[in-house]
Amino acid sequence: MTVTSGVPDITGIRAVTDDEIAFYRENGWVCLRGLMSKSLAAEVLRRSQEKMGTDARAAMPDNRGQIMSPQLQALWQNWQNPAHEDAFFAGLSMSSPVGRVASRLLGGRPVRFWSDTIMCKLPAAQGGAKTPWHQDFPYHAMDRQGILNIWVALVDIPPEMGSLRFLSGSHRLGPMGRVVHRTDGLDMLDLYPELFEELTVSEPLRLEPGDATVHNLMTIHFAPENATDRLRWNYLASLFPADTLFTGAQQRRTDGLGLTVNQPYDHPLFPEIKV
Repeated sequence: MTVTSGVPDITGIRAVTDDEIAFYRENGWVCLRGLMSKSLAAEVLRRSQEKMGTDARAAMPDNRGQIMSPQLQALWQNWQNPAHEDAFFAGLSMSSPVGRVASRLLGGRPVRFWSDTIMCKLPAAQGGAKTPWHQDFPYHAMDRQGILNIWVALVDIPPEMGSLRFLSGSHRLGPMGRVVHRTDGLDMLDLYPELFEELTVSEPLRLEPGDATVHNLMTIHFAPENATDRLRWNYLASLFPADTLFTGAQQRRTDGLGLTVNQPYDHPLFPEIKV
């Protein structure tokens, strides 16, 4: 892993409360108001725009062939895994405060770093698209569903900008298939309409810089298109239980790393985080 200088002193991540943990376990997602301080969120945004440009047009090129379909490319402008090249993001995404958030939501289990991403959803007028109802888990090579996404707003994000919405309780359903790469426009709402009658869709969220949502990778979620004229910037850190086993399935983060099937993710890319 190549990094640059500038490791931050991480003091801007608060602890989660018992009520927030209970809500997460019941619903498969939770909104954590003020998880990141506004000053830290502003610094993350500054560094992200320094790399990607204020219009996000300098986003990192992605040459993953069939993975990056036109449908997927329209969802976000990304800087994938900034922690692999920038010590500021390595110091943030692999920090003890971030690790403690994930660990407490996972029942106190030790956790590993999986990935981090800067995501920018363009306005629909600039080609941005809605994110379909989907699960994240079916795209991973893990033997359990414990991995979680910590999604932090870096700007004011009203519902019309495309804040995430969740199908509460859907983390208990098990894997329901891959839909993000479908070319027929169908998503989980179309494929499983009965689920949306049995379970509750979360209310539209208005997020301020530093507010976060956390969701289980099995939780069905969606984001409307960005109907404003401003860019939706967010930071994403993904962590998972340290004893998770590698299944051997093809996955872009693990292909070619020499991981052993049915063994933990013992590799420098996935360090266990001291909490």
